[in-house]
Amino acid sequence: MAAVLSGDARVVGGIEEKYVLDRELGRGEFGATYLCLDHFTGELLAYKSISKRKLRTAVDVEDVQGAKNLVRLMLEPDPKLRLTAKQVLEHHWILNAKKASNVPLGDVVKSRLKQFSRMNRFKKRALRVCLTAISS
Repeated sequence: MAAVLSGDARVVGGIEEKYVLDRELGRGEFGATYLCLDHFTGELLAYKSISKRKLRTAVDVEDVQGAKNLVRLMLEPDPKLRLTAKQVLEHHWILNAKKASNVPLGDVVKSRLKQFSRMNRFKKRALRVCLTAISS
């Protein structure tokens, strides 16, 4: 599945003219990701919608722009022009992430991380029960 980025040169005349938006795939701190269908090619894509209201500082805006730039370079269809793994790891957005200040994640992110951790433990326990039942 490919991705559709806001401001993508391929999206002319608005997202609704080129894509049919479907169900929500996930939600993050800045927005949501939706499944969408390209009207013209029939290709299924992931569309990331980022709420500008959530971008509170210039650093937030710069961070999102850096991420979009990196994703575009990684999704380059021509393998000769696409970034290598080494180039991805050397991209400024990745390097800046290593220098990120210790900023509080917020209650929503903390809550989701805890929920993910609980579900992961639950899945492991459920697998153990299944494996025990199968081996008996």
